[in-house]
Amino acid sequence: MRKGRIMAAVMAAAMVCGAAAPFTAERSGCVITASALDYAEVVEGDLTFNVYSDYAVLVHCDESIAGNINVPSSINGVTVTCIEGEAFEKCEKLESVVIPNSIIDIGERAFNGCISLKSINIPNGVSTMRRAVFHDCEQLEEVAFPDSVETIEPLAFGNCRSLKTVSITKNIKEISSTAFLTETVGHWFFVGGKTGQRERGIESITVSEDNHYFSSIDGVLFNKDKTLLICYPFGKNCESNTYSIPNGVVEIGDYAFFENQNIDKIVFSNTVEIIGKEAFYACYFLKECELSSNLKLIKNASFSCTSDLERITLPKSLEKIGSGAFYYTGLCEITILNPDCDIYGGKETYTCREEVEKECIRGYVSSTAQAYAEKYGYRFEALDGEPPKTVSFGDPNCDGKVDSKDASFILAEYSKLSTGAETEPLPTEIKNAADVNADGMLDAKDASAILGYYSYISTGGSGDISEYMSKN
Repeated sequence: MRKGRIMAAVMAAAMVCGAAAPFTAERSGCVITASALDYAEVVEGDLTFNVYSDYAVLVHCDESIAGNINVPSSINGVTVTCIEGEAFEKCEKLESVVIPNSIIDIGERAFNGCISLKSINIPNGVSTMRRAVFHDCEQLEEVAFPDSVETIEPLAFGNCRSLKTVSITKNIKEISSTAFLTETVGHWFFVGGKTGQRERGIESITVSEDNHYFSSIDGVLFNKDKTLLICYPFGKNCESNTYSIPNGVVEIGDYAFFENQNIDKIVFSNTVEIIGKEAFYACYFLKECELSSNLKLIKNASFSCTSDLERITLPKSLEKIGSGAFYYTGLCEITILNPDCDIYGGKETYTCREEVEKECIRGYVSSTAQAYAEKYGYRFEALDGEPPKTVSFGDPNCDGKVDSKDASFILAEYSKLSTGAETEPLPTEIKNAADVNADGMLDAKDASAILGYYSYISTGGSGDISEYMSKN
């Protein structure tokens, strides 16, 4: 056949050119070796195969196919080992597929757009759920991962609206942040508002206790030590439509709450420092957001298209706002407490939908918030008083340095306590910053430790005081 002859010619040319090393090529997930480049195209019913000398690849299925189909384990006496990428793409009437255990690889987008597909089995031997392999399989109700699966790539189960529960087995060690991403109906055509209804989708992600990489709390996917929230399922319902992020979570992952339609309020624990890219993108019903007091970074488009969110206060700890973080929202007021917060991007970083008439940025005089407001024509409202000082570990005098002045500050406070002098009690955060040896007391030992660190840094040492204290 013509295609077979062309491939044979390619192989012959390589041999003429003196290619001695083994040649491999990957076609949407299916690996082809040099010893098997010559193949015959075989059509059996609605299925088309490329049959090599020692294995066969299912490369295409007629889009008109309907109902159920069994993929054969062999063709012309040769074992079928791979389903090539896009092989069943847009077979919209296909309802179920039985895949033989001979299959060890299923290519990208292999079943993309099979909107009637309800049942599928993953053979034990497949190690990767490739990019968009079951994307837009809207009727797919259940997926069981064999122990051979280790990786789930981007959009592998995107828009699988009928898939209610996903169980992560013990050997899965890589899951893309968009593996289970679901978009609302009319996603690209309905921006800045909501459909008026809560959307269906995956409600729970569970994880085997034997898995060393991931964990789950109430159906929400985390990394093993629960410092990273990876995915809040699109269809999960929470009590009173409020979700409180567990204590200990440091980062909200990219796309973690992407287009979630079941949350009205988010409460952050104060351990959260990072909000990922598009983490709350198009959460149309989100009205309230209580941010962490230790938040440092909001990445690009984190809250873009949150049409019901009208006000938000960004804590003094926040160091950076990514481009488009508050693009096309319902925010009529945004308060930025850190006067030196870096605001990236242009006007699109804070842009409101048409219905918002009084866009306002609140911040301190001479702050980056004021500069941004004036540059892009927003109303600026100055906050009263001086900007709050940022308190950090080892820097109780809040001058941004850990040095002898902090040691002197501690000794002065220790002296007041020792003599019983009447004085205003120090704020808890100042006490915590000064108690560098963590013994619950503010005394000469803390001052001595700070002086030791200052001497260490001054003579070429590196690292922050937390690292220094952990080693001394």
